[in-house]
Amino acid sequence: MSKGLVVKSNAVIEASYRLSVMEQRVILAAISQIRRDQVVSDDVMYELNVNTLRELSGTKSKAIYTDLKEAVNHLYERSIVIEKQPNGREGSTKKLKTRWIQSAIYSDDEGIIKLRFSKDIIPYLNQLNSHFTSYALAEVIQLTSAHAYRLYELLIQYREMGKRNIAIEDLRRWLDLGDKYGALYDLKKRVIDPAVRQINEKTPYQVEYSQKKSGRTVTHLIFTFQKKESEADSEVKKTRYTQADLDKNPSLARPGETYQMALSRLNNTP
Repeated sequence: MSKGLVVKSNAVIEASYRLSVMEQRVILAAISQIRRDQVVSDDVMYELNVNTLRELSGTKSKAIYTDLKEAVNHLYERSIVIEKQPNGREGSTKKLKTRWIQSAIYSDDEGIIKLRFSKDIIPYLNQLNSHFTSYALAEVIQLTSAHAYRLYELLIQYREMGKRNIAIEDLRRWLDLGDKYGALYDLKKRVIDPAVRQINEKTPYQVEYSQKKSGRTVTHLIFTFQKKESEADSEVKKTRYTQADLDKNPSLARPGETYQMALSRLNNTP
């Protein structure tokens, strides 16, 4: 099982579907194995090893193979509704309703399951050259909120901007909520807030959001997000020298160096 990149067409990220946490992990772990340097057909099968999945997700569940098997069984029945063409191509605006996978093989003795993606979904996962989003599988594999997976992808689409305005109507459709959580209070309490907390706790990004009204009605949620400072970045900041440091410890400067020369050398700046 790959620990590499998940690459999806933006049309899939903004499609209407609902998956459980384990189903998300299965799909993303399989997608991360798709070859990027060649055209992949729906004949290719992707292997999910229960031990690798346990290691990646950090779960200690003894029933993980049973959970994995159940997730694949459910995935066989799951559908996804896509409204756009891959690679941003112009084409019919008719909705495509398809399955995620078309078959699976179970090796109970080995704790391995192999699955094959459906023919219609492959173009949205392979040979993408525009209108796609990619991220490391490791960034999300430990999430335990199904909605957090979806929200994370919707935000990462806009990682260069660090901000995304999402119409509540669109979000409800993308998450396939149907009639659930009709009141904004319930939507925030049951869906948005838990997802944001998970993203903040378990991914490389920190997210906040606010509301936007049209008249008296809240119509949009405005998400702002940025990548968390890594430990390495923190260390760099901690060891950045100033003139005050040189005043306290003149031996930091080499013989003949001016303050400016010493600071440039110590901080590795021009």
